[in-house]
Amino acid sequence: MTLPFSRLAALILIFASLIALPAIAAGKSPVVLELFTSQGCSSCPPADQILGNYAGADDVIPLSFHVDYWDYIGWKDTFASKVTTARQYDYAKSLGQRNVYTPQLVIDGQKHIVGSDERGLRSAISQAKSQHTNDTLIKVQDAGGVLKLDVIGARNGPCEAWLFAIDRRHDVAVQRGENSGNKLAYTNVVRDVHLLGRWDGGARSFEIRHDDISMAKRDGYVIVVQSKGQGPVLAAARHWLN
Repeated sequence: MTLPFSRLAALILIFASLIALPAIAAGKSPVVLELFTSQGCSSCPPADQILGNYAGADDVIPLSFHVDYWDYIGWKDTFASKVTTARQYDYAKSLGQRNVYTPQLVIDGQKHIVGSDERGLRSAISQAKSQHTNDTLIKVQDAGGVLKLDVIGARNGPCEAWLFAIDRRHDVAVQRGENSGNKLAYTNVVRDVHLLGRWDGGARSFEIRHDDISMAKRDGYVIVVQSKGQGPVLAAARHWLN
């Protein structure tokens, strides 16, 4: 039996949508790498370079968080802030650390290693990928200067959503301190940190104006949803503005 063209076309569209839906649902979140670094730390440049190697990766989101507790030794980090430093101290609590250090690399909010340990990083990324599920997804819409976020899933208990405004790259000529005379390159530098909200799990939506969070001055943003108390990362998304 031959179907009428209109009915056949409708069935093709339905079939195509059924194929597309699993593809969207099956997509796993990128691995989030949070490097806590400082322009005043002589041990940090190798870690900064390693992080930069992942700048073009689709399955990894590298982020540079600059801390301020080394400013006293001669050079004030131009990107450091109390809020980025506080994030590292909060990880110390959630990961059971007694002290903070640089360069520290936190992988998916679950594990930390020395940022210059390239072999350890590759292993940690591979392990994180093997543990990823598609239970939580982030849908991002950016229209007319308004950022709309839909968190789908997040049924793993209380969770929180963070937005990081980032710059793609910065080159800094350090004039004093341990790195005096060196020009250092930084990737995906976090310039603003915003806690969007905490809730008890399940679906959640957010709407943010770029002007309200200084997004217009930055290159893009990263949204991270993780278990409450800066626990394991459940999902992440990245979007460039220019």
